[in-house]
Amino acid sequence: MSVQEPTRQVTITEAVARKSIASSERNKICEDWVATCTALNIPLSKSDHPAMRKFLFENVTNGGAIPGFHQLQEKYLGNVYLKEKEALRKRLAKKPVAVIFDETPDVEGRCVLNILIAPLEKDESGRILAYLADTVFLEQCNHSTVSVSVVKCLQEYDIANEDVIVFDTDNAAYMKKAYTAALQSLFPNSLHVTCMAHIMNLIGDAFRRPFDQLNSFMLSFSQMFYHAGSRKRRYLQFMSGKHPTRQKATMAPNPCATRWNSWFKAVQYHSEHFKLYKEFIEMEIKG
Repeated sequence: MSVQEPTRQVTITEAVARKSIASSERNKICEDWVATCTALNIPLSKSDHPAMRKFLFENVTNGGAIPGFHQLQEKYLGNVYLKEKEALRKRLAKKPVAVIFDETPDVEGRCVLNILIAPLEKDESGRILAYLADTVFLEQCNHSTVSVSVVKCLQEYDIANEDVIVFDTDNAAYMKKAYTAALQSLFPNSLHVTCMAHIMNLIGDAFRRPFDQLNSFMLSFSQMFYHAGSRKRRYLQFMSGKHPTRQKATMAPNPCATRWNSWFKAVQYHSEHFKLYKEFIEMEIKG
């Protein structure tokens, strides 16, 4: 007859150690999950979807420990952000950099200043990458608030003043003044350049401005299909019949004031199809 050994009682120290290991593993899987979602631009709210919960529970080690969206956001997102910020600080340390900043209004009309930092060296793929270092909500947007925000951001990333080589902004007067009145004296090795995209946008805007009749026509053409889904379908069918060899008929591009090349694409489209518009419009009038 065998004698069973008495069950050994777990000490307080061992219990605390096991709990610490479990807590550490839980924190790791949660932070890894948040980091993955944010890197892939997947909303954290997708974690609450039943299909996602099932996948995490059945296929991911410790996936069942991943909590819902609100807890991920409140408890883990901040830690992931700080770790990524620290990794970026190390990546930028003691390297010459270019600083790119631009202001834009958000959906609520607030002034938002985005500050990007690009180390002036190529990565493994041969590209120079810019990283979003900070997004600042400004109560007032002027040269003073902009320059203060930029200097504060560079200090947070421990970037030495002599390592800033380029400031890249748009052509706005207050951006130029932010450099000449403050940044130029603080960063002696720096050079101010205006963004090529903004310059091209100004050129494109100046180019299309004299074509009043053309602009009026493209606007009227777009309005012809506004809230008219059935007319859009008939138009696409009509165009498909006229160009049977093409893969798919498309609507005319809408010129956008913030995308200067969209105007040229719209002009090219109308130039190619203009001779067909009369026939389509007559068909629509006859019903």
